[in-house]
Amino acid sequence: MESEKVFFLAYFYALKIEMKEKEKEKEKEKEKEKEKERLEKKSKAILRRIVKRRKELGLTQWDLGALLNLTSSGFYKVETGKTKLDTIRLLEILEKLEISPEEFFKGFK
Repeated sequence: MESEKVFFLAYFYALKIEMKEKEKEKEKEKEKEKEKERLEKKSKAILRRIVKRRKELGLTQWDLGALLNLTSSGFYKVETGKTKLDTIRLLEILEKLEISPEEFFKGFK
């Protein structure tokens, strides 16, 4: 009888530990999701700046796409975030938009 009590106590203790670990995993996932959302907001802000600068220069998506050797559809996907923007492509875009990275990111948080 006493050994059964010990067994059940150990079993329930193990369950409690497992539940705490699962809670910690859920918290980590929530933090990852928050970080992803934060970075997506920054990414969208960068894309909005590209659109703003393109329009300031009077360029269409087709115009800028052509300057970058992209189809208008290809550039549309970059500008809307459907295609991820790598650093090389970003620098190429900034050159075509006649703006330095320093000036482009000025005040960016």
